[in-house]
Amino acid sequence: MKRGYFILVVLLIILAGYFFFKDIENSSNYTTFCPEFSNGQFQKICNLIDRIVHNRHDINEVGKIFSKNDSFDLYNVMFKGSDGKDIYGLFYFPLKKKFNVIIVLPAAAGTKESRGFYGEILTNLGYGALILDQRGIGETDGYAASLKEDFDAFLKKKEVYQFLMAKDVINAVDFVKNIKGVGEVGVLGESMGGRNAMIAAGLDKRIKSAIIISSAGYSGNFENKQVEDFISYINPNSYVKNISPRRILMLHAINDSVIPIADARYTFSLAKDPKKFIEFADKECKHGYCKPMHEAIKEELRNSFG
Repeated sequence: MKRGYFILVVLLIILAGYFFFKDIENSSNYTTFCPEFSNGQFQKICNLIDRIVHNRHDINEVGKIFSKNDSFDLYNVMFKGSDGKDIYGLFYFPLKKKFNVIIVLPAAAGTKESRGFYGEILTNLGYGALILDQRGIGETDGYAASLKEDFDAFLKKKEVYQFLMAKDVINAVDFVKNIKGVGEVGVLGESMGGRNAMIAAGLDKRIKSAIIISSAGYSGNFENKQVEDFISYINPNSYVKNISPRRILMLHAINDSVIPIADARYTFSLAKDPKKFIEFADKECKHGYCKPMHEAIKEELRNSFG
């Protein structure tokens, strides 16, 4: 019998190594490799190795319950930015064992609480949602550097505030991927959040889909080479082409007075397939989300995640 235990443990370790390297290579979904053993001791050994291999956390270990209802549990969560800053968010946890997650990035001054409707929309469609308070906003708070201060930091090869916000999205992917039950990850950003979403999706191949609302990159000609290099560094137009072969959907109101639709069309022209651009002429659609966008978002999620 002892020999049987030894052989099983060896086999499980081999399986652990296989799934460990497979996860690294493919950034795959969390899938347990433990069968249902009749022997409780075997089950405990397998579950222990499975937990070590995947290093997943229960949501209760990384978040504080905020509220519950029949559709989702709502958690207040926090993770670290690349510079060690605390980044706060609301995690809408659907009442299912396995699900994909959309990271939601509000417009400038938009708090995670003010964008709770995204959480409800997404959980109703079967997705989890992590809505962030981006730097300088809401619970995350902090000093928001001016463009001039960012330019000076860029020249000194220091961290640039505008780029740090995009890196926060990548750290959010790390955070979400380590929660039990989470499969694929997408991003949804509006206005400033859309810019951060495009940069992050261009940099991180784990982001399977990008939905961009009322946003665009920076356009213009700059005579100064240093200024041109700086703008290129923080410009979504420099990264949007790298999202392919993953999907990008851009939604924009024709009457948007904050970000001209012409700018959004130009950014879209730089993206590669698969891509889609939808314009909204409805009176209620101005800057940001409007109800006519709901079906387009629903269809895009279905095309991206099945």
